[in-house]
Amino acid sequence: MPPKKGKKGKEAEPKKIGPQPPNVFLYIQLAGISRLPTTRHPLEIHISQGGSLIVKCTEHYNTDGIIPQWEFDTRPTFTLIFQQDNVDRINHAADNPLLVELFMRVTPFRSIFGVDGAYGEEEGEEEEDGDKIGISSNSSTPVEVIIKNIDRHHNSVPEQFTSRVTVKMVLLCVGYLDVIKLFGHSRSMVREQLYLYPMPDVEESLRSTVHTEWHLYTLLPIAKQLTFTNMSFVTFESIYNLREEYILDASSMRVVISFRSRIPGDRNDMNVPLCDFEYLERLCIAQQPLHHVFESFRRAVQPSNVTGLKSTMEVETYRLFDELLCTDGMTVDFSDIDQGGDDALVCNSFHRFILTQKMADILSYAITCQQYVLAVEVFQTIGYTKPQKVFQGILDPSIMAYPGVQNMRFAVQLDYMGKLRPPPKRQGTVSIASSQRTENNVSRPPTFAIIKLCLLAPIGEIYKELQVFRDSFIRQNRLLFCDHPLVPQVGIPLEEIQADSFARFDKFIRDCIIFIIQKRVNKIEDRKQHFCCAVQNLANILMKVIGSVYNTRTPTSTNVDFSNLCAVAYNDLEPRVHALVEQAENDGFETFGGGRAEQSDRIMDYLNTIKLLRAVGDTRTAALFLDKAKTENPSDERFNFYMLILHMEFGNYDLAKEYYGQSHLANHYEYYTYHVNGLISQELD
Repeated sequence: MPPKKGKKGKEAEPKKIGPQPPNVFLYIQLAGISRLPTTRHPLEIHISQGGSLIVKCTEHYNTDGIIPQWEFDTRPTFTLIFQQDNVDRINHAADNPLLVELFMRVTPFRSIFGVDGAYGEEEGEEEEDGDKIGISSNSSTPVEVIIKNIDRHHNSVPEQFTSRVTVKMVLLCVGYLDVIKLFGHSRSMVREQLYLYPMPDVEESLRSTVHTEWHLYTLLPIAKQLTFTNMSFVTFESIYNLREEYILDASSMRVVISFRSRIPGDRNDMNVPLCDFEYLERLCIAQQPLHHVFESFRRAVQPSNVTGLKSTMEVETYRLFDELLCTDGMTVDFSDIDQGGDDALVCNSFHRFILTQKMADILSYAITCQQYVLAVEVFQTIGYTKPQKVFQGILDPSIMAYPGVQNMRFAVQLDYMGKLRPPPKRQGTVSIASSQRTENNVSRPPTFAIIKLCLLAPIGEIYKELQVFRDSFIRQNRLLFCDHPLVPQVGIPLEEIQADSFARFDKFIRDCIIFIIQKRVNKIEDRKQHFCCAVQNLANILMKVIGSVYNTRTPTSTNVDFSNLCAVAYNDLEPRVHALVEQAENDGFETFGGGRAEQSDRIMDYLNTIKLLRAVGDTRTAALFLDKAKTENPSDERFNFYMLILHMEFGNYDLAKEYYGQSHLANHYEYYTYHVNGLISQELD
């Protein structure tokens, strides 16, 4: 509708004068493939990206996006075309990852028409068996002889015979590549190791996880000027509380989510489409697929909930109706929903959007100022009629404007707008009246849909990792899901790091003393192999001690300063080693430290005694033994682990949880292997 005359509107933004941004080619190359299933039928790989044009780099123009089996080792290359800094094209690629499918081409009458030149082998095999080759196994007509001769000389088959050939494409494996990691400010190259996982209905003899390697690169940056600040996910899960009188056709349903203005304007711009979902499936609630997938995959692959297409987001059935924000005025008792018997219209797919700073500001303003709500409309098409609206509802996203809120599931009440199924014809007046009284007395639960909105960063904030997501594999995977926000690692206090470093150093010296005593080592050459490894472990431990204690006390900037600092550390640690040797001598070298088995047995004796005392009710004496055991094993990881088991047996889960909250060096440094090897050798001895 053109603007009305006589009214002053906003001035249109002046058109930019200058050349259009250049087109950028994203090259996709199959670098390697292995572990293919064994079959006599030809294989081929199909690649697609949400209907985008994919051009094969060959002499002839080819947009099929197909790699036949004989090209698997020739490194075929394809191109996707992007306009530089085009937000719409980038968002389309973000919401439609590159789908990779491995098909098997099954052609009937394979031996007749000579597909892939395999006729000779099959003909020889069939002649050995004494069977005749032809359209019918029991016929031998002149037509067969003609066809056989044509096939043998590799000439084209006449049209009257080729029309009878029907090719069946069997999907064996599937996977996808996320090209979003190439949307940087400079040209990019990424090597992807992609596993194509078999489909669930594939025969056992053809089931194989195919390993592929892909090279993705651009010669120019796709997003040269754009800066991405946030990413949003819109997930449509399912529709619940379906009534019997609803007339529904799940296969033709289409869910449309759009922004709707609270204040209608002069122009017809009340609704701004956001995304849509198609092809819902009516399933028992307990039997619905658990993992969410991209909506584009649901439309392209059936079934779509397979290993190769799954995301890390999922529906937890035992928490299906937990932490839901319901529509104002909606009253529903979720405990009345029978997950094992009730049906739902299941979707469980999502859309993904990249936000620039400008887009994030507009979205933040629209939500914080409560100018827009999200309208949820469900349409269906029965027969050849026009799409009819069957459900509609309103989702108010205002809560997303609160600080720290970035992941919220909404229960949106849906009002049924379609026709109702007529009641049974044979129904008396009394039964009608009784049914009406029943409906009036028992309020029916409302139909509702669960929709999840998620942002990588709270609205109005910047997700910093999005600007450097190509630097880390973990950051790349972070862009594939949006569930509960990642819990940042809590830093370890410096004092605790220093205490643990010295504890590691003391333990290493004690272990060396015990080894020398038990093995009766008189000189290093007797156990040179052991001490060579021990020196490497000591070097790692000393680096932790020097870095956490001495280097924090005296920062260094040159190699000379650090060498001098190491000399200071040596002078300080030498008396410490001497004191440990004197302690061993005072305790007696024969009994110093004891063996690992004796030490473990002593810990187990303490814990068994504590368990028996608590069983008879003598908690006071049990507490005394526990304090004594802690005193004798102040920094023993095995003792801490045994205490974890003890707390679990007694049901003290809060105390057991503290074990995981503590700073065990085995979780932060590379000495965990040392302890595991010690425990294994102890068990073997």
